[in-house]
Amino acid sequence: MEVAGFSAREADQMRRAFGQKHKKQLHVDWQDRFIRGALRKNVSKKTANLIFNKLNGEYMFPEAHAYAFGVTAYQMAWLKFYYPLEFYVSLMNQQPMGFWSLETIKEDAKRHNIKIMSPDINLSLLKSTIEDLNIRTGLIHVKNLGLISSQKIISSKKDGGDFESLKDFINRSSVSEEALLSLADSGAFDFFNSSRRHTRWEIGLYKKISNRQNSLAFPIDHEIANISDENERQIMMNEVKSLGFSPRGHMMKEIRKTIPTEIKTSTDLKKMKHGEKITTAGFVVRRQHPRSAKSYFFTLEDEYGHIPLVIWENVWESNKTVLQNNLLLVSGEISRREGTFNLIVKKVESTNIDNYRNRVVEWR
Repeated sequence: MEVAGFSAREADQMRRAFGQKHKKQLHVDWQDRFIRGALRKNVSKKTANLIFNKLNGEYMFPEAHAYAFGVTAYQMAWLKFYYPLEFYVSLMNQQPMGFWSLETIKEDAKRHNIKIMSPDINLSLLKSTIEDLNIRTGLIHVKNLGLISSQKIISSKKDGGDFESLKDFINRSSVSEEALLSLADSGAFDFFNSSRRHTRWEIGLYKKISNRQNSLAFPIDHEIANISDENERQIMMNEVKSLGFSPRGHMMKEIRKTIPTEIKTSTDLKKMKHGEKITTAGFVVRRQHPRSAKSYFFTLEDEYGHIPLVIWENVWESNKTVLQNNLLLVSGEISRREGTFNLIVKKVESTNIDNYRNRVVEWR
């Protein structure tokens, strides 16, 4: 508008034209109009061409957007450095935000010495809260519970005090069996019984009586089955199902115990040189494909950090179904250019945990 004398409408039409797929002729037409307008305002043709070429970026990222984004990034970095507890608890309570999952936020908090703890039926409030130097997960994050049931639990605690047992909670809260099981899997009842499998069994015993029949407070110890506790992997998987993340740790830490050392970690990759070939694995936490780019950009996450992937179109076309999965095993080449670090993917596999070893041997 300033250089070529365009109206606001013309300027927006040019912006839209550059975003279209078949834009070569549009590019030529708009460049001609832009230069003719600039000449009328006594701007030289050389300068007008220089400015036009700067405007015509493939990603069409407006200056106003870039400025606002930069300010926001600075403000967030400042908050994260000086008030990390408030920063992370605010991120948790504003979910869903659309980019990073709670699992990724939890892992980032852990790398900054902040633990996000499981919900506790007597300690948790509606939203996540700061507890000492850590964060206590709020009831609202427990799946199948919902806002109304969470509010009823908080009101019941306020009126009648802390819950003394699982049966006391069931009698006073009147939540559904699905919500009770999610609470158990999240760790909210660990104060009553450290075995979550036993807690789920106990929930089934209390809930098998019809709601229309009052139950007497008879002991049920003789009805509890002699069942073994879950292993760490099962506990973490149930936490992810009930909360969307695992407060205990990252699933890749458990997977790492069963896979060969040839599968490198994100920490290993950071030490490797340009051109080195490696195999790594992790959970996909980001997928991006700019319209004008000839590649796809993924980010894997393991128990130590992130692994940025570049997937060229030919690799994408051969593996696009597999790349929709959350857990990936990838083989590729380290790329270090102009201060950036990426893994250029050559092979990709979505595989269950038990097949990792065989697949890595095949690739080698």
